[in-house]
Amino acid sequence: MARQVDKEKKKEEIILAALKVFAEKGFYKTTIADISKEAGIGKGTVYEYFRTKEEILGKGFEFLAQGLNSFMDELENKEISPLGKIQCLIENTFTEFTKFGDGLLKVIMDFWAEGVKSNHPDILGSIDLKNFYQKYREMIAKIIQEGIEKGEFRSCNAVMEASILIASMDGLTLQWIMDPELFTIEDLTNSIIYHFTTHLKKYKETEK
Repeated sequence: MARQVDKEKKKEEIILAALKVFAEKGFYKTTIADISKEAGIGKGTVYEYFRTKEEILGKGFEFLAQGLNSFMDELENKEISPLGKIQCLIENTFTEFTKFGDGLLKVIMDFWAEGVKSNHPDILGSIDLKNFYQKYREMIAKIIQEGIEKGEFRSCNAVMEASILIASMDGLTLQWIMDPELFTIEDLTNSIIYHFTTHLKKYKETEK
């Protein structure tokens, strides 16, 4: 009797293998053969599940985003302070997008930029950044609002502050991509946590 293949598990195995290779070699230098070798399967098997490597990376982004979304759902119900939630969220975001290697951050940003420039359907159709940013911004704003109501943060526009935090993370990540010698991802994470939480608390103290 032929062994049944768990197709969803196989797709995930291909995605995980691809993300690892993308992080190591970069998107454009990676071939389907590289991905199949890492996954321990033939090239034909990869094509049974995905049409292009653009589609694989798009699904890879979805996979990472789902992991972050699950974490955000869990974080919402944790019995920790709003300050602690902000710290955990920032730390987990960088952990999630670098767990296959720091190079994956560059791959994702290059991939999205190319999609916008070329209007590539396999890119723009796979990575829904608008929806990702919206959910991420809403989660951060909700935590900030909780902090305001509990007297932990100053009175402010929570959505605006959430947008500022996201912009800081994106901007500093882009600078790191351009010059990895500037600082480490760990230093970047710690600095963002310090400056943003101090920003919210310091103004609260000034208002007194």
